[in-house]
Amino acid sequence: MGSDAAKSRVFAAISLSLAAALALGLAEATLEAIDFPPDAFSPWVRRHDTGFGYAPSFHTRMRRPGEYDVAFDTNSNGFRDDEIGPKHGVRIVLLGDSFASGYGVERSQTFADLLEAKLGVDVVNTAVGGYEIIHQVRFFESRAAALQADLVLYALYLGNDLSRNNEWETAADGTLRSPKHSFPVRTAHAIKLQTLYRQVRYAARMQEEKARGEWEPWPDYLLSAERELGAEAARDYRDAEDLLRRLSEAVAASGAKLFVVMIPYRQMVERSAYERLRLRTPDFEARYDLSLPAQRTGDILSRLGIDYMDLSPAFRAHFESGGGPLFFSVDGHLNPNGNELVADALEPALRTRIAALP
Repeated sequence: MGSDAAKSRVFAAISLSLAAALALGLAEATLEAIDFPPDAFSPWVRRHDTGFGYAPSFHTRMRRPGEYDVAFDTNSNGFRDDEIGPKHGVRIVLLGDSFASGYGVERSQTFADLLEAKLGVDVVNTAVGGYEIIHQVRFFESRAAALQADLVLYALYLGNDLSRNNEWETAADGTLRSPKHSFPVRTAHAIKLQTLYRQVRYAARMQEEKARGEWEPWPDYLLSAERELGAEAARDYRDAEDLLRRLSEAVAASGAKLFVVMIPYRQMVERSAYERLRLRTPDFEARYDLSLPAQRTGDILSRLGIDYMDLSPAFRAHFESGGGPLFFSVDGHLNPNGNELVADALEPALRTRIAALP
């Protein structure tokens, strides 16, 4: 009798599993047939050296309802730039993340393209959204020879660039990977149900941000602004120093010069946004000083002998003089005016450094 009951339970479990598999299969087939959901912004593919990067020759649109709807195209190298032709004259290679890549703005509005027009030199924009310092190091170490840079401009974002390098590790085969983050890399065949799940999660997160009314720095960003550094933030700064040393050595070995520009986030420079964050964060003034990440990073760069510029004063002066928004409110990235300010601030500094090249 017991044996018959056990068999019945096994049969029921198998039947339920088969029914669930059939339902999922039918759902996937239906979504595939009607091509739903449509392809969302997901330009990344897996890369051995950096873990991920932009897909080559990829064309899509980047949309944020109420803030932007822009074209996003890459060349055959996976850069948001024109094809790299033969080198003629000075070449600047731009390293960076989503800020340098120009999230939310048309390519012609990115500070990379604006600088190229102002300076009259080749600016190769290799920035990839999601990159931290560790990715810049791995990228440059593996592809420096092909880029033939005279000057390497690294746009270091004073947010995740400082706090998330230790989330990446090198696998046994040398591939960079993260046990904490699964980047939405493209595959030959995207599973529609999985895509739908990701889009629902993303839509929910966007709705939360929209309801809040503005982007806020992630908690790990604030750790780097602690007045008394805790163990986690102290380790983050040590990681940043080690990686910046490696980047400096790789750039020097290539025969180029390295120039680091620090890009702040909104609450670091806009008084009204700072005040709102202060009021929402318990013991904010006792625990944090948002000027410290730039100061501490500047100290690291000085110790390493790396040429740098902090754009925080230029941003702060803009707001104090009554200038308009430089960031998208909910998205948090630089808007067209923010990109223009970066280009205007960097132009004279880069002219000086170009003139000093051998």
